[in-house]
Amino acid sequence: MAAVSQYLLNLMISNDLAILIWLVILAISFLIDKKWKLGTALCAFAIAAAVGPSAMLGEGEVGLTGFVLAFAAIQRRIEVRLEDLIIAYWIVRWLLNSALRAGRPLNRKTLFNFFLLYILSIFAGAVVYMIKFGTESYFPWLYFVKYLEYFLVFLYVSNHIRDEKHARGLLRLMLVLAIPVGGWAVCQVAAGTTFASDGSYRAVLPFHDGPGPLSEYTLMLIPLALFGGIVGKLISNRLAYLASLLLVLALFAAGSRLAMAGLLVAVGLGSLWFSRKALVAFVSGLGVMVGILFAFPKLAPESLVVRVLDFSTMYGNPNSSAAQRLDIWRTAIYTWSKDPILGVGLTGFPVADNYYIRMLVELGVVGLLIFLLCLVQFGWTGIKVYQGGRSAESRLFKAIGVSYLCTMLAILIYAVSLDAFQPIRDMNILWYYTGIMFALGPMLKRRSQILQQAPRPVPRSMVHAPSPLRLPS
Repeated sequence: MAAVSQYLLNLMISNDLAILIWLVILAISFLIDKKWKLGTALCAFAIAAAVGPSAMLGEGEVGLTGFVLAFAAIQRRIEVRLEDLIIAYWIVRWLLNSALRAGRPLNRKTLFNFFLLYILSIFAGAVVYMIKFGTESYFPWLYFVKYLEYFLVFLYVSNHIRDEKHARGLLRLMLVLAIPVGGWAVCQVAAGTTFASDGSYRAVLPFHDGPGPLSEYTLMLIPLALFGGIVGKLISNRLAYLASLLLVLALFAAGSRLAMAGLLVAVGLGSLWFSRKALVAFVSGLGVMVGILFAFPKLAPESLVVRVLDFSTMYGNPNSSAAQRLDIWRTAIYTWSKDPILGVGLTGFPVADNYYIRMLVELGVVGLLIFLLCLVQFGWTGIKVYQGGRSAESRLFKAIGVSYLCTMLAILIYAVSLDAFQPIRDMNILWYYTGIMFALGPMLKRRSQILQQAPRPVPRSMVHAPSPLRLPS
């Protein structure tokens, strides 16, 4: 029986099964697209961005691993997924139709914003790199193309959301399809198989060798499950609780302490601001998770528990990841001091394990300032959705606005110890999410204006019955 269970677990976490799931979801999305008209790959982002086959491109030796042609990078590498090609097809098709005025027109408000300015600063960083280090390396342009894809995904989605029902359906799809991703991570730890490149028992996404992308994926979806699913009733209660539990277990299996801290801070602040029901559900989920880990010790290997709970290994060991990061940051700050305004250029510094420091050293003060302004605009977008939901008397859209703000806050905290927004990560789903939020804000504003202009019903307490007719005596 144990051998059968182990075989089933190994089968469930195989890359072959991941490819099969990806193909099935892609086929289903063709059917969905007939109704939603949003683009096949974009409808399937919730799971395709997590389990789709990918290639790592970088400067180094070439190696063939299963279905993936991976290029081992010496210092930096970039991830290219199969659905990137499908995305490119849909976006180019839409842009050509818009130029010929045969398709959905481009909304200029979604084009001219700080996100575009941020992409232009990335382009400038690539130019600075070429000026300083020569034109032989093509790698900065690979990074720029991936950043450009992020922007085009955001642009495509924000211009194709037809109405609130459409946006709600896509968010529901994104949340429901996160359930198998959480289950995937739990099965990895239960199988007792080492997937991380450092040899630890930490869960990773398919075709990855590090737990960072899985941590980011869970940070994007857990707030949506708690606030949008449980509080806002985006999906049924059973599915919302199941998604929350599996994603929290997946985050624990990834073993990232700062990601967990970011989630606790974000969910705590969001619950105090909006709904304590989400906090109760989150704390209850943590209790259930602890009970599951005690009942099934295979889900909590000793190395993983020690990593998550023993902070002395983080600060007391000079060879720990925290100590190594501090050394990298000191080197990065010293490198930045030589070119403080424009930086050393895109990809001009090895991985910094801190996105803010990386922006500072590669794009200088100008690039970091633009990035921070971009973040402020994203935060304001979430606030507008929350305000629009409140004005439109919609608890669901208020919950969605809060969940997006919590997602951004959790990822921003996590970015202190990781290059969270760089192209190696599975960040397309974040810009997919952001595009939906940009489209929702104006829609909810128009809805609230219509409600304000509509005549209000007269309260019963103000309605007086007519006096009875008295006949003359």
